[in-house]
Amino acid sequence: MKRRTAVTALLMLCTLVLTVPASACPSCYGQAEGPVIDGMNSAIGAMIGIVGFVLSGFVVMFIAIGKRTRQMNQPPAIGPAINDKGVS
Repeated sequence: MKRRTAVTALLMLCTLVLTVPASACPSCYGQAEGPVIDGMNSAIGAMIGIVGFVLSGFVVMFIAIGKRTRQMNQPPAIGPAINDKGVS
C-alpha cells in the first residue's frame, strides 16, 4: 500500500513539474480575421445546426407520443345498435 501511494505521489509530482502552459489561439489574442477564425465560425455553426436538428427530433418524438397517448385514452366510438335481425 505504501508503494502504491509513493508511486502515485511521484506521478503527481512529475505531472505538476513537467507540464507546459497551454498557449491560446489567435482569436483569443484578438485577431479577428484569417482562415482560423473563419474555420472556427463554420465549426460553431455546424455544431449548433447538429444540436438543433437532434433537439427538434426529440420535440417531434414527444409530440407523437402525446398524440398516441391521447388516442389510446379516448373511449371507443359506439356504432349503431344492431338487433338480432341485423337491422338497427
